[in-house]
Amino acid sequence: SNALKLYDEFDGEINLSDEKSNDLLPLLSKSTNNQNNNKMQLNTQLAVVLAMKDAPTDVQLLEKANALVQENIMLKAENATYKTDATDRRQAAITALVDGAIADRKITADAKENYVKLAQADFDSTKAILGKMTAATDLSTQAIPQGEATEYKPGAAWNARLRETGQQK
Repeated sequence: SNALKLYDEFDGEINLSDEKSNDLLPLLSKSTNNQNNNKMQLNTQLAVVLAMKDAPTDVQLLEKANALVQENIMLKAENATYKTDATDRRQAAITALVDGAIADRKITADAKENYVKLAQADFDSTKAILGKMTAATDLSTQAIPQGEATEYKPGAAWNARLRETGQQK
């Protein structure tokens, strides 16, 4: 026969087909049983976590897990889109606020970057600050009533005061 015979350390023949005659085979059998029990416990735990009723098969567990992974991927993509949209809307509101303040002459264009940073840190407070500011007035557009316009002469007021007090002739 072409069979291979195995011997233990005492020259006793090891018969793999009979687990009662060898101490090693019961260990192998117990290991297989433990693996099966562990797998059943894992499947039961997975079924609970995945909110599945009864005793699902391995295929059902994999299908459910795959469906959850796909849903997670989709939800992450949607969340990223919402975050991007919210960031874009926030930036547009900041730009509109600061550009409006420049147009209303509440701040100068060179201060824009500072107010943008301020609004990014605290939009509501920046809006309140800019809302309380008054616009700069353009004196060149204000009309001076006829007859009140005088020519500017440096020191004229001072010289007039000196004459009144008699200190200048």
